[in-house]
Amino acid sequence: MTTYVALVHGEPGSYGVSLPDLPGCTSGGATVDEALAKVRLAAADWMESAREDGHAIPPPSSIEALRRDPEFEDDFADVVLVAGADIDPPGRAVRLNITLDEALLARIDRAASEAGESRSGWLGTAARQRMMQDVLRGAKTPAAKVRAAKPPVVARAKPAKPPVRAAKKAARPPRASTR
Repeated sequence: MTTYVALVHGEPGSYGVSLPDLPGCTSGGATVDEALAKVRLAAADWMESAREDGHAIPPPSSIEALRRDPEFEDDFADVVLVAGADIDPPGRAVRLNITLDEALLARIDRAASEAGESRSGWLGTAARQRMMQDVLRGAKTPAAKVRAAKPPVVARAKPAKPPVRAAKKAARPPRASTR
């Protein structure tokens, strides 16, 4: 894991985050936490694209070095927060043998083809998007992430039946008191 300087701009309800060491790598969110979570995934995508294009991934700079750099002077002028963004740089590709439903695999292949991607690239993107959803839902621990990844169980409610006793009782005339 590598820590990059993240510059947070904005106001409550609308925050933007940029990573000066990764030009063009930005994200946003309604909260600082959401924007930082999104920039972590954006940075992983940025690094993966850079590697695929044959570019080196720049090492992280210190906050002091970035503050001294005239290129980032304006960025620091209206910054709300300077944070560290822990990024997992992409590793080497690993061959994987998995089992999927045949119809699902056909749908994945069609979607990948329509997106102009390979099956592996499409599945990687889908996995990153799912992880982002889990992060935005607040799954912070590995156990919570596993629980969040499982689809929710939906209980089907039976139509409510009027209580028989109450309906019969309401239809009867009141009893006369013998006292």
